Amino acid sequence: MEKVLEILTRKEVIIAMVVILVIFIIWFIMRKVKIKNCKAQLSELEVRYNSIKSVPLPFKLNKAVAIARVNQETMAQVTHCKDDFELAQANLKQIAQMLADTEDMVLVGKLKDARINLDDLDNMMELGEEQVHQLEAFLDKI
Repeated sequence: MEKVLEILTRKEVIIAMVVILVIFIIWFIMRKVKIKNCKAQLSELEVRYNSIKSVPLPFKLNKAVAIARVNQETMAQVTHCKDDFELAQANLKQIAQMLADTEDMVLVGKLKDARINLDDLDNMMELGEEQVHQLEAFLDKI
C-alpha cells in the first residue's frame, strides 16, 4: 500500500493524471459542442421541411385536375404535373424519415453518421424545395 501511495504521489504521475483529466474534459466539451451544432442544423432542416410541407400542392393539383376536365388542352400538362407531384411527395416522405433517423442518431450519440445524414438531408432539401416551388409555379399558371 505504501508503494502505491509513493507511486501516486510522484510528480510525474500527478502531472500525467492532470493531463489525462484535461484531455477528457476537452473531449467532453468538444462533443457537447458538436451535439449542439448537429441539433441546430437539424432544427434548421426541420423548419425548411415544414415550410415545404406547408405549400398547398394537393389543393392546387385538385384544382388543376378540375380545370383539365373542362379544358382538354391542359389535360397533358396536368397528367405530367401529377407525376411531378408524386415524385415530390416521395422525396418529402424520404426527407421526413431521414429527419427522424438523424434525430435519433444525434440523441444516441452517433455524431459521425448524423453529420453524413445532415449533409445528405441538406441536398435532398434543396431538391425538394426546387421541386415544390416549380410545381407550385406551374400549378399557379394553370
